[in-house]
Amino acid sequence: MVKKSLNIFMTIIVLLIFINSASAVNYLTFTAEMDSCSFAIKMKDYLTNNPTVQYSLNDGNTWEPMVNDIFVNLRKKGDKALLRGYNFQGISNSMFGDMSFVMKGRIAAGGSVMSLIDGKGDCDEIPNGYCFSGLFSNCESLTCPPQLTATKLTKGCYSWMFYKCTNLVQAPELPAMKLAEDCYGQMFDGCSSLISAPELPATELKEKCYRGMFSNCISMTHAPKLPAMVMAKKCYCSMFAGCTNLKHASHLPSVTLAEACYEWMFSDCVNLVEAPELPSVKLSRECYSGMFAGCVNLTHGPQLPATSLEVQCYRWMFVKCINMQEAPVLPAKDLDIGCYYGMFLGCLNLSYVKVEFEDWGEFIEGWNLWNTDKWLKGVAKSGIFVCSKKLKRKKGVNWIPRGWLIRENENE
Repeated sequence: MVKKSLNIFMTIIVLLIFINSASAVNYLTFTAEMDSCSFAIKMKDYLTNNPTVQYSLNDGNTWEPMVNDIFVNLRKKGDKALLRGYNFQGISNSMFGDMSFVMKGRIAAGGSVMSLIDGKGDCDEIPNGYCFSGLFSNCESLTCPPQLTATKLTKGCYSWMFYKCTNLVQAPELPAMKLAEDCYGQMFDGCSSLISAPELPATELKEKCYRGMFSNCISMTHAPKLPAMVMAKKCYCSMFAGCTNLKHASHLPSVTLAEACYEWMFSDCVNLVEAPELPSVKLSRECYSGMFAGCVNLTHGPQLPATSLEVQCYRWMFVKCINMQEAPVLPAKDLDIGCYYGMFLGCLNLSYVKVEFEDWGEFIEGWNLWNTDKWLKGVAKSGIFVCSKKLKRKKGVNWIPRGWLIRENENE
């Protein structure tokens, strides 16, 4: 009786070990959402990492190697394939995506993409730069993304990963708190069915980390929260460019800017009607360059409280904001190289500008421009320009528009 009980106990222990071991495996999984689906891998000729990928069509009982350009069939709706690899040196190692999946039909991904690295999907560190770059690019068949469980990222690791996945309706969670250079660059560019962005909890940014991440996501209406307080060079560059249905911008609380940090961030967001506050009084080179260019329904720009400018800090900031009638007050006393270059170019209804600088500055030979080069080209034919009585009354697209009335600042 004791022996029988002991055998039962040992059987239970073995089963628990098996269950715990099985639950630790989190294979990347492809599931057919219709009959006659298939997928393959496509490797570039110059691929140097030589990754190997295996697949199983019977829940991991047997595994077969994937062969370049040879399709694996998922014949019926609900059929699934598990995928794994032991690529501890990574998969791709260039921004062009050395290996990518090709799909036919409608396929939902699940499980962790990290099973392509460690064979089971529990690794939390991406091994090399550009590891998953372009992995699912142009997979119009992909409807659901895999899990991206890594918390330690590398340069360009997810760049272009879901580029033009036009049937992708949701984004994966992105748990990393510390980012890497260009890690999310163009990640969802052209995902025209993506409705909402994932939470972006990271507070430590790196150069170009969110570059073009959601550009041309034309179904997205709300931008995610961006809690980081310290910017990095080009960190939000073109992040929502071309999001034509975006109506609500992210709150931007940072007062510590970096070079070109908001460059083209909301460009061509034609349904954006309200700009976020920009509280920083200390600017950086090109920090707001092209930020709202092409936002044709933006009627008012944000307040611009900075009184000390930087090189091309406001360059092209409101280009073609055709419904803006009144410019934000420009309180800076002194200009910097190209600081207002093309700032209101093409704002055809703009008819009121108030400035506090007292000198236009000279033509800058090395840059081939004025500080206010083309800044009011293409604005309303008549308007009001409020300025210091010390400012020279120069007329033209680089200075005060012809046909505008000039008024002196009341506080002088």
